[in-house]
Amino acid sequence: MSVASEQKSPRRRSLRWIRWTAYAATPFLALYVLFMAPMWANDFRVARLIDRVLNHPLPPETTFGLHDPQGEVSGDSSDCEVDIRFDLYTDRPTEEVLAHYRAAEFAKGGGEFSDMTIGAWVPFEDSPAPARAGREPRVHGALIISLGASYPGGSTRDLRCW
Repeated sequence: MSVASEQKSPRRRSLRWIRWTAYAATPFLALYVLFMAPMWANDFRVARLIDRVLNHPLPPETTFGLHDPQGEVSGDSSDCEVDIRFDLYTDRPTEEVLAHYRAAEFAKGGGEFSDMTIGAWVPFEDSPAPARAGREPRVHGALIISLGASYPGGSTRDLRCW
């Protein structure tokens, strides 16, 4: 027998190295998926709520702003809280825009979400002097609509909710 025939080919060694690396990484990947799957499921739930908000008809004389909606999941003592913000440009009073979104179907929660609140922020640049009592409601132009909701997170094992 020659020495060359006793040595294993470099290709077989590289395949063996890849195989053993995959065997060693599998438990870590399984743990990652185990901990991330509840977060992915809740992110999907939040994305569906954002889609319902964006598919809701806009108030008259209103367009979406330049920024995409932002959604954040946080929590306290196993209850998950969702904060969704999106911006609008409108020629309508702020109270009218808020009333439009508070009357929407998604604002009722649909069984998934509870304690839904809808508020508005006015960017500093677009904020004129505050309206005095008894005057017409102020039209601000740019509004940031903030939607807050909660859902039970203890059963979903979402680590952001603890």
